[in-house]
Amino acid sequence: SAQGYVDAVEKQIVTNKVKNENLIEEGEYTKSQLDEKNVKIKGEITDVVLVVGEKGRVTQARFCINGYSIDYDGKKTTKNSEANYCNEMNSIVDTCPYEENQVFNFDYTGDVQEFSTQCKGNYKLEVWGASTNSSNINTSYATGGMGLGGYSVGVYTVNSPSKLYIYVGGQGNKVSSTSGITNGGWNGGGGVYKTYSMTYTLPSTGGGGTDISTVYSEVNLDSYGRTVRSTASYNGRIIVAGGGGGWGRDDSYSPGAGGGYLGNLNNNGSGHTCTNYKYGDLYQASQDGGGAVSSHYSQDSGLSSGYQGGFGYGATQYSGHASCTVSGGGGGGWYGGGTTDHFGGYGGSGYIGGVISSNGVTRSMYCYNCSISNNEETKTISTTSYSSTPTANYAKQGNGYARITYLGE
Repeated sequence: SAQGYVDAVEKQIVTNKVKNENLIEEGEYTKSQLDEKNVKIKGEITDVVLVVGEKGRVTQARFCINGYSIDYDGKKTTKNSEANYCNEMNSIVDTCPYEENQVFNFDYTGDVQEFSTQCKGNYKLEVWGASTNSSNINTSYATGGMGLGGYSVGVYTVNSPSKLYIYVGGQGNKVSSTSGITNGGWNGGGGVYKTYSMTYTLPSTGGGGTDISTVYSEVNLDSYGRTVRSTASYNGRIIVAGGGGGWGRDDSYSPGAGGGYLGNLNNNGSGHTCTNYKYGDLYQASQDGGGAVSSHYSQDSGLSSGYQGGFGYGATQYSGHASCTVSGGGGGGWYGGGTTDHFGGYGGSGYIGGVISSNGVTRSMYCYNCSISNNEETKTISTTSYSSTPTANYAKQGNGYARITYLGE
């Protein structure tokens, strides 16, 4: 009966795939949960706890049959002694391999990283967004956003084994002196696209956001110099720290910091003489939309929509005339920041909607000199503290970072 039930689960997984459905994913299931997914076997099985692993294979199970417990190890079934009948049917996940308060760190690699939540309980999630390239920083102008990445923190509760996918943002790049596109920082930083060469002070592209998602996706470079992912992966994000916007044409046009419910822009000087077109509503990224982009007068107005900040990626600036030097790219984030003529790009917004406050951890977002919100869903704290190393409650320079701490049950 136990072996037949395992076969039935694996058959149902195959049937779902043929139907382009994914009703039984990796994880641990009870009998009632499997009944809801049309896995039903006649017989004396009164209870089941079953683990589905990679490729739809059942890797572990425990059955209650006629007062006996039957264990399945992925290959064979074993009947336990009557004294063990139907005990510990809540979970059969192997003994937790993590120590309480064990820390797992994720530095920038330019690729997706994976973490298995092998233990039930609470996990503290911390993410730092990437900044733009700091080579342009002049301390006399360091009163603005400086293009720093944000910081977000919260607790994620796990009831069964699962996987988390970590996307650590890359620092923005200094724009090339030649014509063409300079790519933004990895994981959504906005690029800079210009049609001419220049040798004077150069702007920089936006920094990538850092996030943790429950859905894996390949990361690809789009035609606007931004690394982008699948919509499912963006929707699966449970916490996000926005990336910083890029520097403007020189270091007097500092960019906005990433993070918070509203991507930031600071110290952008006074007006300019170049005519520009504005595509979109707000230059700032928010919880609800990406930042707008304005581009110099030689741009074809038909090119507008591709450059705006969007869900997960910052705006790419376009300039088609050497007399009007370009601004920086927008930062990546929950939504990406915008960009406007000459000036620094806007930072991307953060997100804490997928995590909670628990075990002494308050979910919140920190960003440099940014707008404050006390709303539970968008709690944002402004800070003037920043560091080149990942520090709690600090904005960050350089590449992004992520940290997961197992807090126990």
